[in-house]
This record gives sequence, structure tokens and C-alpha cells, in this order.
Amino acid sequence: MKRRADKKKKLEEEQKREKKFPSQPERDVMQFLMEHAPLERWQALHPDFEADIHAAIAPRQVVAARRSEGGTGFEQVLGQLALARKRLHG
Repeated sequence: MKRRADKKKKLEEEQKREKKFPSQPERDVMQFLMEHAPLERWQALHPDFEADIHAAIAPRQVVAARRSEGGTGFEQVLGQLALARKRLHG
């Protein structure tokens, strides 16, 4: 009985791993997007997507676009670091 339960648990774990996408962490986000989210798939969502979609969603571009106060954009983070340094060092 225990053996059957162990087999079932092992099978469930394998199925769970197979569902994970991607199965291994990807370091190159843009390469991943180019391979798994080509322009045609974006255009299937909405016809106004154009070839520049990949440039628009590049991680550096997305972070740079975050400009709201207290946000996580480059300029905001640099500003907060400068403020923190000023408070620490007078």
C-alpha cells in the first residue's frame, strides 16, 4: 500500500515539474521572449503590435519607464540612494 502511495506521489511530482515553464531558469529574458513570444503571437492578441514590441518590453526599457515618485525606475532609485546617503552622512 505504501509503495503505491509513493509511486503516486512521485508521478504527481514529475507531472508538476513538467508543467513548469520554462523548466530551467532563463538568464536571457530577451532571447526567451524572442523564442516563445514572437511578433505573430503578440499580433494575435492585438493587431496593432509591431516589430518594436520586443524593444518596448526589454527589461532595461521597462525599468527605465518607471518614473513615478517612489517607483523602481533607475532615476527614482538613484534619487533615493542619494537622499539616503545625504541623511547618513549629513
